[in-house]
Amino acid sequence: MRWLLKIAGSLAFLWLLSGMAGLASAAEYEVHGEIDQTWLKDDGSIQFKVMNTFAVFVKDCSWLVQTIEHNETGTPISSFETSCTNGSEVYEVGEPENPP
Repeated sequence: MRWLLKIAGSLAFLWLLSGMAGLASAAEYEVHGEIDQTWLKDDGSIQFKVMNTFAVFVKDCSWLVQTIEHNETGTPISSFETSCTNGSEVYEVGEPENPP
């Protein structure tokens, strides 16, 4: 009789895990951040600095990454969006923020 309770408990645990896995696959979140880059010359002096802000959005298996590149004064100079909605095809669009 004990072995039957152990099997039933194990099956209930597996059933619970399978339900949790279904919930985990429906994840939705977003992340925002900043990346500072410094380009150096061969002599170690600074060539230029760039700051990028980014946002990542995820819902189920779809995702979108937005990036904005800023110059040394913080003015946006370009932006890009990269995304995928079907798990295999990735699309990217971008443009200068302040076209000449």
